[in-house]
Amino acid sequence: LMANEMPGMGRRLAAMALDLLLLKLLEAPLSNLLRGSMEGPVHLVLAQFAVVLVYATILLNRSGQTLGKRVMKLRVMNESGGGVSLVQAAARSALKWSPVFGFLMLVFSAVPYLPSEVGTPPTGAPTIPAGSALAAALSYGVMLLGMVLFWLTRNHPDHRAPPDRASGTLVVRTP
Repeated sequence: LMANEMPGMGRRLAAMALDLLLLKLLEAPLSNLLRGSMEGPVHLVLAQFAVVLVYATILLNRSGQTLGKRVMKLRVMNESGGGVSLVQAAARSALKWSPVFGFLMLVFSAVPYLPSEVGTPPTGAPTIPAGSALAAALSYGVMLLGMVLFWLTRNHPDHRAPPDRASGTLVVRTP
């Protein structure tokens, strides 16, 4: 690829932000309905993660572009320049979004259990269930791994992020 065909970090992050904003607007009514039936915020984040995976996988497989990528004039293709297979789209989406949702699960797994005041928790305050501690540890691990892989590969001349390398895809600018 020519240097002018490889998008910079800003363009890729803007596409990601646009996708998140669009999905949040579309997902807000669904979250309000699900909030009462979910055991806690971690389960809601998992449901949101599933929605993002389905959205990104279907659109990348069909056109190589999510709506955010289309606005930012970006396209995902396989290493030989062709379309992205369903397996590549699913792998890329899962690897790309896991650190983001891993971080959210980490935050939300702790939020309901934080004491309202500094010091000893009030009598009757909920305690952290063992499953939540494990979920927080796993979430932190996924987030940390994603950040390390991101920083290790971003200085490579082809500017491919870890999800692209692992799934055999690359992101290019479109006219």
